Amino acid sequence: IELWNPKSFEQLKKMVDQAVYQYNNRRPHNNIGKISPVDFENRFLLKSTFEQKSITIFNNEINV
Repeated sequence: IELWNPKSFEQLKKMVDQAVYQYNNRRPHNNIGKISPVDFENRFLLKSTFEQKSITIFNNEINV
């Protein structure tokens, strides 16, 4: 925050909003394939549920 040197609380809020936007939309993250969190989420949501593999970890049905 000292590097930004805001002159008012409103200016600080704008700077924080810009930093959050940069972090979520522009900055690549190593742990998710060097893409932004927004890109990762969009790619994840675009995948069809039929393409995603699923496994049953616990089945509560009783077979008699």
